Amino acid sequence: MSTALGLAIEASAAGDVPVGALVLRNGQVIGRGGNRTVRDQDPTAHAEILAIRQAAQALGSWRLDGCELFVTLEPCAMCAMALLHARLRRVVYGATDPKTGAAGSVLDLFAEPRLNHHTAVAGGVLAEASTRLLRDFFEERRQPYAVVGGVALAAYGILRTTLDLDLAVDRAVQDDAISFMAAAGYETLYRSEGYSNHLHSDPDLGRVDFVYLRGETSQTFFAAVRRVPGPRGRLVPVPSPEHLAAMKIQAMRDDPSRTWQEMADVRALVERADVDRAAVRESFARCGLLERWNELARTL
Repeated sequence: MSTALGLAIEASAAGDVPVGALVLRNGQVIGRGGNRTVRDQDPTAHAEILAIRQAAQALGSWRLDGCELFVTLEPCAMCAMALLHARLRRVVYGATDPKTGAAGSVLDLFAEPRLNHHTAVAGGVLAEASTRLLRDFFEERRQPYAVVGGVALAAYGILRTTLDLDLAVDRAVQDDAISFMAAAGYETLYRSEGYSNHLHSDPDLGRVDFVYLRGETSQTFFAAVRRVPGPRGRLVPVPSPEHLAAMKIQAMRDDPSRTWQEMADVRALVERADVDRAAVRESFARCGLLERWNELARTL
């Protein structure tokens, strides 16, 4: 899946929706694709379609029996039907797509009994094992936490893909959290008062990043946390859209090279009908980025 994520990042950098896909047979990659709909002005140029075309050419057959497809985003109806027609053995996708997903989010073509071929499907796998592990840790201790980053954006219907799990927790639990991560087999890559990063050798557990909040900021943040449907419909605690936007704005301030992607995410959040735009504007002002807000506001 990490290779598919790289293809998704390349697609995003070129102005397309960030989706990447790979076809494997006997563990070998025989097809790959990144979304090219915008670049090619082709509504069918989704990552999955490009990957299975390349795989079919490699095998000299349209039938992809015994092959597996790994894609960073839940397939749409067009891609789901193409994957079924190609006779793939299994489809594994990362982030769910609550707007157009055809593997269970909007409809489930893979479970349609009237179709003449059935493909196994596994979805919402990005960071799921880590989410389960850490959810149990914090809930057993009755400590507040929230999923942030790409998983939180996906819960709000914003298309992003990630292999990492990002969590916001209170600074008071930092030592316990890091000790737990070490006991669970994670290597601590970096630690400071505000952040820590951890990596597991098992790709199903992957990387986990913590953001540590304290004092009044922590109280305000966790008081506004919502539980919304995430991967496979599970309720996930996520920050309010205003707080999630504030985190994006702070990231821009700390690392200007992230401005393009962070502004795209902030725009998607601000366009929600339930967002307090005045609060988002205040976050831009606190970070000394009011000019960025003014640019955004003119196009809303």
